[in-house]
Amino acid sequence: MGKTIIVKKISESEDDWEFEVTIDDEDGETIHKATLERGYYEGLTGGDILPEDFIKMCFKFLLKKESRDKVMEEFNIGDINNYFPEFEDTITENI
Repeated sequence: MGKTIIVKKISESEDDWEFEVTIDDEDGETIHKATLERGYYEGLTGGDILPEDFIKMCFKFLLKKESRDKVMEEFNIGDINNYFPEFEDTITENI
């Protein structure tokens, strides 16, 4: 069994969305809160994919870099690039 990533939008404003993301695998699950700013999302995706699908892509990227237990409980998606400078290039190649 692999990892299952479940993305649920929990709030939406003019500026951003907040999502609850559950990562489930054979060893258990972790729950994370991710904020996605609309401008950042538009800049990377051009709106070509749903925000929920973008969040799932971001978590798949993170899980290739670290275990689910090491993913921060709460963070802004735009901050991923601070830790993994290749993030934005990798994500945009896959959209």
